[in-house]
Amino acid sequence: MVITDTTRALDDCRSRVSLEPVGEIDAGTVATLGDLLHDALLSGAHEIDLDLRRVSFMDTAAVEVLQMARETLESVGGHLCIRNATASVRRLLSLTAFTPGRPAAHG
Repeated sequence: MVITDTTRALDDCRSRVSLEPVGEIDAGTVATLGDLLHDALLSGAHEIDLDLRRVSFMDTAAVEVLQMARETLESVGGHLCIRNATASVRRLLSLTAFTPGRPAAHG
């Protein structure tokens, strides 16, 4: 998996990070995504845009990492925005209740 990471300031007190992973995000590659999300959060990002148009596969390990990032961002008034997910990735997100504006189901 390759991830393009672009950071830009929105204003004096908030920042946005845009990430564009490429390839498959599964148990073997999710650590890379987790590290970048963690670094973005530590840098003070309040908004993370995750463009998934070039992700061909994602498993539940990725959903768990996304949920942790979402919860952390929401706790500081920020948000995680998932954009351009492929049909298979949208299906996984839907099955795990990880849809825009809705928290993931806990069980």
